[in-house]
Amino acid sequence: MPGVIINSLVIGILIFWAGFTHDFDLGNNTLTNFLSCWMLGAILSATDPVGIVNRLKAKKTEKKISTLIEGEGLLNDGTSLVLLEIILICLRSMVAAPGSPNAHSPHELVWGAAKLLVGGPAIGFIWAYFVKQFLP
Repeated sequence: MPGVIINSLVIGILIFWAGFTHDFDLGNNTLTNFLSCWMLGAILSATDPVGIVNRLKAKKTEKKISTLIEGEGLLNDGTSLVLLEIILICLRSMVAAPGSPNAHSPHELVWGAAKLLVGGPAIGFIWAYFVKQFLP
């Protein structure tokens, strides 16, 4: 998870540094332009281990190794999506007109991020527990 966040941040900084922010048309606000670059970095930093898993299966390696790589890929994809959603909520709130449904207070932004970061894994653990208990 930290690798995906750092990778997305580095990609966002490089895009921002290269000066591609004029393509996003968010005005001259530096923070909104940087957030839009970081959002693109979050999209580009998601990894996809399908090719590696197929190669491991073709070479008939241990199932444990391919399961670990599949799980790592799912965790990276989930981290990238949660990061994208958090950045998108912040960006919408910053460019929204006052009084619109997208305008959120900092308290609402923190609460929304906490729900994404804690709620999703909690539901996943509960689901995995019930599946393990009730399915063979």
